[in-house]
Amino acid sequence: MKFKLLILCLVFIFFSELKGQKKENFRNDFMNVIKQNDPKKILSGMNTLVKTYKLDTLKYTNGVDVMKGSAAITFLKQDDFKNFGLYLNKIKDKFNQTSYMNIAAEILYESNKNLNYAHNLAEKTIRLYESYKDDPQARPEGFNRKDWERFMKLAAYPYYETFAKILHAQGQSGPALYYLEKALQNKDSENMMPETAQLYSSLLIAGHYNEKAYKFLRREAELGRTTKVMEAQFKTLYSLLTKKDADAAMDSIQKNMKRRYAEEVSKKIISGKQASEFNLKTLDGNSVSLKSLRGKIVVLDFWATWCAPCIKSLPSMSKINKKNPDVVFLYIVTKETGSDAVQRIKKFVKEHQIALNILIDIPDKRNYGKFITISDYNITRIPAKVVIDKMGAIRFFSVGFTNENKLNNELQAMIDIVKMQ
Repeated sequence: MKFKLLILCLVFIFFSELKGQKKENFRNDFMNVIKQNDPKKILSGMNTLVKTYKLDTLKYTNGVDVMKGSAAITFLKQDDFKNFGLYLNKIKDKFNQTSYMNIAAEILYESNKNLNYAHNLAEKTIRLYESYKDDPQARPEGFNRKDWERFMKLAAYPYYETFAKILHAQGQSGPALYYLEKALQNKDSENMMPETAQLYSSLLIAGHYNEKAYKFLRREAELGRTTKVMEAQFKTLYSLLTKKDADAAMDSIQKNMKRRYAEEVSKKIISGKQASEFNLKTLDGNSVSLKSLRGKIVVLDFWATWCAPCIKSLPSMSKINKKNPDVVFLYIVTKETGSDAVQRIKKFVKEHQIALNILIDIPDKRNYGKFITISDYNITRIPAKVVIDKMGAIRFFSVGFTNENKLNNELQAMIDIVKMQ
């Protein structure tokens, strides 16, 4: 999922370079090209786009790089390392090249194959990144200097983290800890993914940094961000360092955490705002109206198939859904343009085995790119969650996704408060 965010970032930079009608006409064709699973189709589509839209490949380097990078990644997935390397080297921008090298290393790591090649790619990514990150000539034209510096700091995180994970998988815990701590230097701990936090605690313990690991795990537990593995690690270290009952300590921490979330969330409650009515179709063509659900608590989740944070949040939403069978969860897929939108959504849902109540937002025929339901709720960013009470009033609204535990704790607290009303 992380590499999808990188690709979306590169695509955003490219689209920001395009102007006027060309931008509107080009977007769908471009996205269809890079979504192909056949590298030859991507390369053929790239050549067609360049000719059709008379693109200046020197001016629009980012877009061409994204298409070459997408081709390289599809070659990699076919174990065609020769052509992967060939098209990786055709990427002109150094940042774009490091991004796709990191994507490739991450794919190999996640598939648990050819870790030595993944190691070399990840190490090369870091060397290249460190060679240009402080070079003013590397900053793209039109990119604000301060924004670029901040962007470079953010880019360090996936590069160092990927190398740390690969090193850990190869049994090199010491170097893995070194690179993971470099990754976390410029990372807001609140936005750390649970799997990263678990890797960090595991590496600290492997290095016998028990005090440091204990402090880290306790803080994560107090903030409600521990995994089951981290909870077990905390209990082991708590017993070792304090000689006291670890289960009682964990229960106390979790009760305090839930109480704190409830207190914080209660300050965000909305009063006096009626939810906008809608009547939307399911993937099977059935109609669902908000009015028909009066008397039930309803949670709306606005998302899209192209939105990486949205997709990342779906498993967490599914868990909360199952935990609250008396609440109606509706997953409104929005901002899906093109005549093939419905088929594209169905294909995505089938491929990802998503078993949720999915509704399809309605395009606004008067305003291309606008959708009626998301506009009625004044939502400008996704993923976005709306909690509606039994009387049809909006009680809570949240936007974005940082990590699974934060979503679980906050949304559950919102639902619990509405249930008590």
